[in-house]
Amino acid sequence: MCEALSKLHEVNFFHPFLFQRTLNERLSFFYIEKRFRITRVVAFGPLEQKYLDFANRVIFFFQILFYLYFSKYDLVYTRDYSFLVFLSWLPRFLRPKKKLIYEPHKIYYYSSDKVNDLRLEIECVKLPDKLIAISDGVKQDLIELGVEKNKIEVIPNGVKVDKFVIEFDVDGFRKENHISNDDVAITYSGSWEMWKGVDVLIKAFARVLRKAENCKLILVGGSKEDLINKRELIRSLDISEEKILLIGYVSQIEVVKYLRTSDIGVIPNIMTTMGSRYTSPLKLFEYMAAGLPIVASDLPSTREILKEDEAVFFEPENDNDLANKLVNLIYDKIKRERLGFLISQKAKEFSYEERCRKVTEVIDSAIRIHA
Repeated sequence: MCEALSKLHEVNFFHPFLFQRTLNERLSFFYIEKRFRITRVVAFGPLEQKYLDFANRVIFFFQILFYLYFSKYDLVYTRDYSFLVFLSWLPRFLRPKKKLIYEPHKIYYYSSDKVNDLRLEIECVKLPDKLIAISDGVKQDLIELGVEKNKIEVIPNGVKVDKFVIEFDVDGFRKENHISNDDVAITYSGSWEMWKGVDVLIKAFARVLRKAENCKLILVGGSKEDLINKRELIRSLDISEEKILLIGYVSQIEVVKYLRTSDIGVIPNIMTTMGSRYTSPLKLFEYMAAGLPIVASDLPSTREILKEDEAVFFEPENDNDLANKLVNLIYDKIKRERLGFLISQKAKEFSYEERCRKVTEVIDSAIRIHA
């Protein structure tokens, strides 16, 4: 978003201190062009120890606060709930006079074990001038917490569509990953948290192999611990290791290559608050940009984006239903091509440029309110 917003605005991104080389490597890893200013603050990233992390965040925020007092910027845009908590603790006269926009991706009290003070969260979400919810589920819960409806806009996540138009040797990439030309490559790309439903997908794939041998499952994005756990599950289901590729964290350009190489993208979210109401899956928009036909859990968070004829939906957490839907699609190449084309055209509606345009409208309205 910083990259997209910087095409229309002067953007300064506050970041815990990193050496310049490390910072450049991180930007490259995520395929980000540095069009914006980055201010490295004397603080660390998130820390495991609770009280050290608390102290670290306070130090981080005080430096930002001091910067804001003397900067010419008009507005603060944050996704960080803890920054709102910090502001709520300050006397009103010490709070920055800049307009404030908050982009909540969830209501923490309802979805996180780390937040158990609902009254504090209610106070915090009422501080911003505008809120940009990434799903209608987040918006509805904000309204229930007492946030004025006219202060909230729903703007889903986005995708860098242009970054999916790359030239590379697709056949060679498949060969490197031991995917034959006859294999239908089924891919999941993203984090492997419990509510993402990766276990459901693996169990479904075990069923798929009983009816379709010409397929492979590619799982991208797991941590070292995730990879160990999934290997154990795969062995317990007696799935040949040759049939599943377990890929750890890779750079964004590698993610693009795996998606462009694949034939089907899967979103197997389970029925948690995060999975069904709050998420606006980045993988969904990346699948769209890659032109992948999508098989997704039939949940409100997905239905906000995809219509009935734009994807194949399955009953959430039902690995048997997911397996059947995958088998049908494996054997129906014409349907895969039709869905892939439809979804690739729709991806343009969710580019970061389009998201930036909508966010800019919110920014302009926030500034006009206090003009």
